[in-house]
Amino acid sequence: MIVHDLVLATRRSKLTGIERFAINLFAASRTRSEDVVALVATGSPLAGSKNVIEVGSALRGWLHMSKHIRALSADASVVCAAFPVSPSLWPTKIPVARVIHDAFAWTRPQDLTIQGRIMFAHYDRLMLKRYDHVYAPTEVAQQELISVLGHQNIVVCGNAPGLDVAAPEETPIPGLAPKTFSLAVGTIEPRKNYERLIALAKSGKLSGKIVVAGRSGWGDSAAKLASACAVLPDQLIWHDDLDDKRLRWLYRNAHAFISLSHAEGFNMPLVEAGMSGCPVLCSDLPIHRAVAPPWACIVGSDADDNTLAKLLDDISEPNPEALALYRHRFDWARIAERIERPLEKISI
Repeated sequence: MIVHDLVLATRRSKLTGIERFAINLFAASRTRSEDVVALVATGSPLAGSKNVIEVGSALRGWLHMSKHIRALSADASVVCAAFPVSPSLWPTKIPVARVIHDAFAWTRPQDLTIQGRIMFAHYDRLMLKRYDHVYAPTEVAQQELISVLGHQNIVVCGNAPGLDVAAPEETPIPGLAPKTFSLAVGTIEPRKNYERLIALAKSGKLSGKIVVAGRSGWGDSAAKLASACAVLPDQLIWHDDLDDKRLRWLYRNAHAFISLSHAEGFNMPLVEAGMSGCPVLCSDLPIHRAVAPPWACIVGSDADDNTLAKLLDDISEPNPEALALYRHRFDWARIAERIERPLEKISI
């Protein structure tokens, strides 16, 4: 049996990209095999769905995970695709696969909350000795993690969009006209560099609006964004709670998608935008060069407001052939197989 640990990942309705990864991985795994379950906290958005088991409160359920796993099967294996494995598994022989999405916790720990530093920078590193398999979503993340952690046995598992970009259903956003805005999507946190977008909006150089879609994260980025939106209501708009239908409309109707992140493990929103046929302007990161669509415009960190505004004004739509090829690069079923096939060969 394969058990997906989603206890902490689904404790709230608003999800990060990493939490969406874990959920989508489980969905693909559940389709691939009947001998798959997910553990979630009581009240989780996934509660009541197929092959999902509630384990009480999030923290208590995570801390006592080995008990729940043993009750399910004597030969279970665990996939931890969002958070580190429960400490209760340390003394057991239960096989564990861990997906670590980027090296941000170790390269920029100052941008994490205290809880984040404890959970990821310290505890996750300690538990490396306990993981049977460690995965990274891309080769760029793999090489960075090997360099930072000194852990050589990290395998690329791949990544894919958390949103069904091909679904026909979409809901327009009141007050927004198509192609009059640039779009940024993702949790509002320091790594995303929304401060640069705020400065761009304040510069007065843009011919259109900037729309930000994403929930509040750690740090003071959300407070800065809220303050800027209050001062610049016609230039900067923030939606912190959008369903998939509205997000699809934004991707399909944005003049351009813009991401000036300092660091990314994959940048799922950028890939979703690309698969939606949106023009892309992004910062010059190794991961962006690896996963951005071929029509993306990549800019250095020294690009000034005039340069960014001109690039956005002149940005062009992708041609149909390039878009079709890009859409074939990402698949959840193959990711699930890569992660779970080695676990299926391990016996406790």
